Amino acid sequence: MNWRRYVSFSCILAVLLTAMLTPGRAMLDTAGLNAWLNNNSDACVWVTYYWSYRSEAHWRIGRSGWVRPLAQDQYFVRFNHTNLGPQLRIRTQVMSTVNGACTGNTGRPDIETKFNFSPIAKQSYCDARARLVGSKAHGYRLEQTESKCS
Repeated sequence: MNWRRYVSFSCILAVLLTAMLTPGRAMLDTAGLNAWLNNNSDACVWVTYYWSYRSEAHWRIGRSGWVRPLAQDQYFVRFNHTNLGPQLRIRTQVMSTVNGACTGNTGRPDIETKFNFSPIAKQSYCDARARLVGSKAHGYRLEQTESKCS
């Protein structure tokens, strides 16, 4: 009878120790990425942030939303597999702006840019900055302004 109690106690203790140590270990293998979009244009933009790894064929939608003219937007993502080459894609859809209000009517085609990060150091933070410039009269373009890790 004592042998069975000892085995049960050992199993429960092993499960508890694993549960306590796993979150700390997972945080050591991660890297954070701050993505910024500056809308320096005369139009509202619907922005969508996607993230993935180079080894994967699909993208995950991180977040999407409106960015008014001359405004800035930020998105944060934490990558759990730093050695797989994290990547970020920013897609902007220039929309109609009526009297300063953003509407759901498409004004111009989609514009996007992609940031590829080599395998990055664990527990590091990266910045990816993009800027939308232009006007309805001269067209729009999305520029990468910064891509660095520390």
